[in-house]
Amino acid sequence: MHKNTKLLCLLGIGLTSLLYGNPEHFSVIAPYGAPLLDEVGFLNDDGSFQELKWSRQKRSKEYPAPRSGAVELVKPVIDSENGKITYQPVKKLDWPGEAQDALYVFICVDGKPIQVLTINDDKEVFPTETLKIVNALQTPIDVKAGSSQLHLNAGKFSKPVQTEDYFQEDEDSPNPGMPIAVFMLSPEDPKIIYAASFSVYPKRRALGLVLPPMRAHSDRYQVRLIND
Repeated sequence: MHKNTKLLCLLGIGLTSLLYGNPEHFSVIAPYGAPLLDEVGFLNDDGSFQELKWSRQKRSKEYPAPRSGAVELVKPVIDSENGKITYQPVKKLDWPGEAQDALYVFICVDGKPIQVLTINDDKEVFPTETLKIVNALQTPIDVKAGSSQLHLNAGKFSKPVQTEDYFQEDEDSPNPGMPIAVFMLSPEDPKIIYAASFSVYPKRRALGLVLPPMRAHSDRYQVRLIND
């Protein structure tokens, strides 16, 4: 390729990036799962239906975000009379500001989604070799993550905390893990709901989800810690 042609191609790519920005993507996770999320998906810009693949243990694959700036979740419904497929609205997910990547955390109790937390998932905002804690409770929490002390109100998430000091030194040495303790600050009964060491790894991001009980009227709070 002639060098002038190469230069024009690069200029074209640069102008396209300036005009339209980088492609936006999103992922989903449902730590408790839910039958109601089965077959739920969204409509691509060309009108085609894209079913979401849900996971309890990690982020889903990345999906391209619609140009509208919001993700409209729908569920296909077959008309019993004519057999045609229509799409029933399920939920509209707002995009997190100027983010290029978004993560939607679906919190389900008794098998039904009760809230969705929206996180800016950009690598610049949430880089590798850091931990981010998400408080999905209706009460504030205090978190001790390694040497860091965090306070998170209901539905909020922490700034990234460096994990490098807690990597395994080599294959023959034990993995020390990053000590994490979570305290629920309920006025009626403040208590510790989690205390353990979490294995962290180079070139990965760690996400900590502080979750309400899976069943209503239960007091079994859970913390899901995810490396990816």
